[in-house]
Amino acid sequence: MFDTVAAYTIVDIDKVNLINQGWKEIAYKSTFENCLVKQDSSMRAAYYFMNGRLRIEFSLPKLLYGTNSLLYNPSDYQYMIQYVNKKINVLINGCGNKVECFSRWTVTRLDICCHFIIEPEDRGFYLGILKKADLASASKILYNTGNRNCYKSYNVIDYLKMEEVKFRNTAIGRCSEKDYVKDLDKIIKMEVQLKSGKLSSLFGDMRSVKELINYSTAVSTLKDILEKRRLDNPILHKTELYKRISYLFTRTRSTNLKQYVNDLNERGLMYVSEKYERQTLYRYKKLLKDNGLSNIYHDHTDQGKIVRFADLISRPYRDSVIKYIVILMIFLHLVKMLSNVSIFLRYNWAIDFGIIDSYYYEEDG
Repeated sequence: MFDTVAAYTIVDIDKVNLINQGWKEIAYKSTFENCLVKQDSSMRAAYYFMNGRLRIEFSLPKLLYGTNSLLYNPSDYQYMIQYVNKKINVLINGCGNKVECFSRWTVTRLDICCHFIIEPEDRGFYLGILKKADLASASKILYNTGNRNCYKSYNVIDYLKMEEVKFRNTAIGRCSEKDYVKDLDKIIKMEVQLKSGKLSSLFGDMRSVKELINYSTAVSTLKDILEKRRLDNPILHKTELYKRISYLFTRTRSTNLKQYVNDLNERGLMYVSEKYERQTLYRYKKLLKDNGLSNIYHDHTDQGKIVRFADLISRPYRDSVIKYIVILMIFLHLVKMLSNVSIFLRYNWAIDFGIIDSYYYEEDG
């Protein structure tokens, strides 16, 4: 659900004492800021002594479970806060004022992810669909084992988790036995990397760790990305999709829609963006979406195959979505019940004290 987290707080820390404890001073060319840094196997810390900003960055599941091949379980939130607080105290080691609880730190980066569980022999097929699920205006980088949609303030990445673990093991030697979890070869990971600018535009000042690392943030973000990538509707075989378009629309409109769908799937989003006007693209996408159709198709040998990415999301995340929805429904039901009780009590109180007439109880009232 969550992977990399970066957050900061303001605190006064003695620079000399940090240096004596092994913190190294470096300069960032992009920001022309000097800072002190210290890093261990699970966390990187930086202290910007000019403005008193202490920033840490770490992989949430790797910190708690020793690997990011597993998904973070939100029920471990309190344990995570306590554990991070202890690690921060060890890093600082009494070099400055007391640091506030990590739950109140401001988040500057948040990676939200999910695992699609797919049989190894079908991974190439599903990855091919994800590669076609472009995001408008994004620069796209394609790899044999995944792809990356890049924006200025956020990225969306799909990749084969097994291949990523193998790469880290062979290329940079940063891999352990814990990374090879059960069914690792079945995982296609979709990761949404939200940078500071995107977090600010989405959540404003409500960007503390407590406010962002929860079910609601993960569910709403992933749902929004799936919709933008046109993966929320079932994905049909090209022949079946064309049949449904022909059945639902007039001859002229169906011809235009099929041409648009073909251009998108065969030539890509950049070609479509140049060929069609923006209003036309919006209208075509809306027509398909309103009729429960995606503008992406597949070419599997089984023409009756229907791909639903929501059904492929790994169990921990799907359970969290269901739990979130159930809790929300119960909450709304209780609010409605309390509202009705409140109205009933206020009305009867007003009648008893003669504030309003009791015509409500008469037959003709």
